[in-house]
Amino acid sequence: MKNKQILKSCILICCILSLTIVKLKADVSTTGFKIPPSYLVSGTLNVPNPTLKTAFKFEVTFMRNLLSTGGYEDVTNATVTLVYSNCGQCGNYTAVSTPRQLQNSDFTTASGLPKANATLSLDSELPANLVTPGNPGTLYVRLKYFDSNQNKELIIYTNASINVSISPAWISPEILNIISNMDFATDDATATGNYYLVEQDIMLLKDYVNFYSSNKPIIPIANHNINILIGQELFSNSIWYDAIYRAVMAWNSMPNNDIKLNLIKNAPNFAQPQQIDVRVTESSSLNKVPVISEFPSNDGKPGRRILFNSNFRYLSNNSTVSLDQATWNFVQAIGHCLGLRHAPDQMSVMRGGTAGSSYNNNLNSTYDTQTISALFPKNATSQVTPFISGLDKLRPMESANYEISYTEFNLNYSWKVIGINGTNYLENYDYIQGSKLPEVYFPAGNYQIQCTITGGKYNGSVMATKNIIVN
Repeated sequence: MKNKQILKSCILICCILSLTIVKLKADVSTTGFKIPPSYLVSGTLNVPNPTLKTAFKFEVTFMRNLLSTGGYEDVTNATVTLVYSNCGQCGNYTAVSTPRQLQNSDFTTASGLPKANATLSLDSELPANLVTPGNPGTLYVRLKYFDSNQNKELIIYTNASINVSISPAWISPEILNIISNMDFATDDATATGNYYLVEQDIMLLKDYVNFYSSNKPIIPIANHNINILIGQELFSNSIWYDAIYRAVMAWNSMPNNDIKLNLIKNAPNFAQPQQIDVRVTESSSLNKVPVISEFPSNDGKPGRRILFNSNFRYLSNNSTVSLDQATWNFVQAIGHCLGLRHAPDQMSVMRGGTAGSSYNNNLNSTYDTQTISALFPKNATSQVTPFISGLDKLRPMESANYEISYTEFNLNYSWKVIGINGTNYLENYDYIQGSKLPEVYFPAGNYQIQCTITGGKYNGSVMATKNIIVN
């Protein structure tokens, strides 16, 4: 009887040990790790603002072993955790998800049958200030499980990893403070390329802002003959070309200042003046306002870039940009390039938040006239230095168009073509009254196109010339 009791006790102990061993067994491995694309930028986890928490989801796929008896390993003592490291697999990890214990029920089909693999979608969160600029770090999956072959508990980190990146649009608090000290609003400021975009449509050069000093005196724009280069994507679009043409004419026609804007066309075989001050280019990425521009960087030059989106649609009604709206936006963009900020004057074309407004010859508010006159005071001896855009080389009798760069209300234009370098030719185009010389052609030879401008806010006359070769 006593022997039977001893035998029963031994059997019971063995059963308990057996159950314990089964409970501890959890042969399982990870076969996949990913973060849904909505949280990624270029394959890295996007952190919009590292000073705030970043919540996201991640997915891990597991595989468990098949037992010789036909069943599957018990996985209930395995746990998975997402961890963060800013030094690779150096051993210094920060858990960024709650440890999740695996369940056998995770490894079942829709009908409840056991299977070898499982995929879990889990929540994670990067704490505020964990990710730092310059060393954003990496995410790994940590798996803790019992390995029956080694008869011990293991902790492994997946070789698969996902890098973390701070959104390129993020601006550090230190830089935001500088921008605020420059008297620009910062509530919607973002970084984009070499610029900080503030107040929706003003680009501040990063190098200027990063080294800004309020003690440095303002350097006025030295050259008041400002050449604005436009490409074919603009002057081949009738609405947007007419808009910038009207905007340039509006600024040039303002009295009591020394603004002289020249509109230069850029195309194959078109010569350009040596100095280009502002470049106007298409940017399909603009989605809040149709036009943005660069503010001067206190280097004695105007802002160098104007970007526009010819396919822009207003969010309020999904409408495209009209001619008058495009003109308004170009007028304001040029103003920013010249150093004008958003105006407190509600009558000003420079007031902020007006990208949907229409221009109606209203560049005449007190703010506009006084500010531009202060930045560009009228100079009685100042002269316009216009430029003629058009082809430099033609085939005999090939038709071409030419255009003078400077436009202003009440100007008179006189066009003439003479032969040079041995070519005998003279033709006056008295019937052409405007800034464009259309559809002209010549026999083989060397020619000089001349356009004389008179009238407007500057006294006297000025001539622009362009030499062309026809062969």
